[in-house]
Amino acid sequence: MHGWGVALAPNAPYESMLLMDYKPGHSNARRYLEDETDSHAQWQLLNAIAEDVATIYMHGYHHNDCHLGNIIVDQTGNRTWVDNELRRIRGRDSLLRRFDQTLGLLDRSVKQAVSPRMKHAFLTRCRVLVNEARPR
Repeated sequence: MHGWGVALAPNAPYESMLLMDYKPGHSNARRYLEDETDSHAQWQLLNAIAEDVATIYMHGYHHNDCHLGNIIVDQTGNRTWVDNELRRIRGRDSLLRRFDQTLGLLDRSVKQAVSPRMKHAFLTRCRVLVNEARPR
């Protein structure tokens, strides 16, 4: 799926337009994980998502709607983030509080798709990567 967003009025956050194109063979990350029977492939995707999340926070941004439904995955596991509600957050403490909110969203969406053990490993991996990262 390809999408292009256009802000019609940059100072009015809800006045925008989204254009989309359907791409066969793609699904959201939750569905991909539910359908994938190979735990190694599941972990590869979750680890890549954890690295993406750490990169977002390392650069000082917060994703307001970070869940598996907002990640499109093709048949080979390549991912595209959609609905990117990113906002710049000043201060490490504020950023880490927002990161905790993100973990809550990820927790709810991941637990629907993988085992509790893998969910725990994924959330731990997210925490480790973000704690190791230094905002730029």
